[in-house]
Amino acid sequence: MVAHYGYDNARFRPTIRDLVDELKTRPKQFPKKRGKLKEARAAALRFNDGTAWRAVFTVDERSRVVRILSIESHDAAYRSARRR
Repeated sequence: MVAHYGYDNARFRPTIRDLVDELKTRPKQFPKKRGKLKEARAAALRFNDGTAWRAVFTVDERSRVVRILSIESHDAAYRSARRR
């Protein structure tokens, strides 16, 4: 879905590119989740129509890798992330 809009699309706040830049430098600023996604973190995004989106990701500290599990509307992002 995000590929359809593009990484610099201003319809997202922050843009996907800005979010990726934050994940590169400070991924731990985003809160950890609970339950089945307790190893994951989530960053909030807002689409211009007011829809809440989430980027759900994990951080492998040992290899210093951030793995994005899902970027979708709020509920869909968590459902997709749980399947991965």
